[in-house]
Amino acid sequence: MIFLLFHISHVLGNGQIDRSELQESLRNEIESTGIHITEEKLHHLTASLFDKADGDGDGGICFDEFKTELEKYPDVVDKLTSRSVTLFHMID
Repeated sequence: MIFLLFHISHVLGNGQIDRSELQESLRNEIESTGIHITEEKLHHLTASLFDKADGDGDGGICFDEFKTELEKYPDVVDKLTSRSVTLFHMID
């Protein structure tokens, strides 16, 4: 399921999630819960998460980095996975 989450977040097709893709995924996820945050807070959240996940510092999050970071938060993964699977089936 983490693989599905990676591909939903990753839209450029280069094998990595960049900062803008992460920020857009976070924006969509946060807005879908009804929570409203400022662009500044979203930017800070994105930067913090991206910097933690980009283990090799190459400016992108590959699948292994994404998986390693998400595995630290199994409850979050369960919630995101359920929402993503539902979304995936709605699109399909």
